Amino acid sequence: MRIVLLTQYFPPEPTQLYGELAVGLKELGHDVVVVTGYPNWPSGRIYEGYRNRWRQWDEHQGVPVLRLKTFADHSKSRLRRVLNLFSLASSFSLLGPWLVRRPACIHVVQLATLCASARWVGGLWRVPHTLEIQDLWPETLAATGMVSSPRALGAVGRLCDATYRWAERIRVISPGFRENLVGKGVPADKIEVIENWVDTDFYRPCEPDPALAERLGMAGRFNVLYAGNIGLMQNLGTLLDAAALLRDRPEIQICLAGDGVERETLQRRAEQEGLSNVRFLGSFPTSEMTPIYALADALLVHLRRDPLAAITIPHKVQSYLAVGKPIVCALEGDPRRVVEEAGAGLACPPEDPAAMAEAIRRLADMADADRRALGARGRDAALRRFDRRAQIAKVERMIRQAVEGSSLRA
Repeated sequence: MRIVLLTQYFPPEPTQLYGELAVGLKELGHDVVVVTGYPNWPSGRIYEGYRNRWRQWDEHQGVPVLRLKTFADHSKSRLRRVLNLFSLASSFSLLGPWLVRRPACIHVVQLATLCASARWVGGLWRVPHTLEIQDLWPETLAATGMVSSPRALGAVGRLCDATYRWAERIRVISPGFRENLVGKGVPADKIEVIENWVDTDFYRPCEPDPALAERLGMAGRFNVLYAGNIGLMQNLGTLLDAAALLRDRPEIQICLAGDGVERETLQRRAEQEGLSNVRFLGSFPTSEMTPIYALADALLVHLRRDPLAAITIPHKVQSYLAVGKPIVCALEGDPRRVVEEAGAGLACPPEDPAAMAEAIRRLADMADADRRALGARGRDAALRRFDRRAQIAKVERMIRQAVEGSSLRA
């Protein structure tokens, strides 16, 4: 079966999940083509080695990748972000039918704008499309403050409601997402809860590299590492507040690895407040992250206090479990339950610096053997619950059922 995977983000952007989906579907015997833009997330700048042409064929681990012209941006400008989100959809609508062979199905990752494009192109091809939801709209736009106008949020909500009707089947990543969609009138039998996976061969425990620790300034400290997008939804100002409360523990260091719209603001604040126990490591390719995780004594995940965050399971949760390190989980709801059910760390409320600082103190004071036990339980949960091959097989089954049940036939 030929499958077009249509996604706004794709490796070498730090979205290994989508690359693994493409490769996993290929390993199951399908002819997969990825359609995406030029890599620019999270900085909004086109990566070195790429030019923003109308089209460029690329390859990812044997999977052909068609990159189409995109308005690259990841700033706080609402207008520029709208142009970014609509640009790939426009390019696919105009060029997709001419550049890509007719598939059996288009599998859309996430964006409502891409669903509109998939409906148009799929109509020309007479093929169905399926939808994968990693973030809920318009809730995410409201929670991050990117859109505050009730009229604009209402328009986005109506577009999303239309995309749910258009899609043959919908994949969501948590039970909370499913409840949200059912509450909006989406038929329950149209929705599949398929949690995100983690490649436990890639994300794995490994021995720390002393030379790397020295180079990154992590040698001789108890390092608590946050890794990933430094954006509005993460609200990592709470982490800096917790660091201020930990000044009396000079051996404890808070490290941030990643980039995003809030990085420069947080870095300036840390410098102004003299937070010498906070270190910004910079941004690294996904391929370099496992040795950096090995230098951490604990890993931290945080999202702002919001109903949406309580039903969103960030992929870093599965990655953290897989590398076998104890987790400071400043989350509520579905993602917190994942960590607690695994017995892999300490939980605290989000946006509570005192509780976060106390959880970090508890881990720092814990015996090495007890911290290793927390990490080992997390690793075991990753192997049992979030196996890459098993989860991708569920996505493949959903796509196959969509094709077989559709009135549109390739």
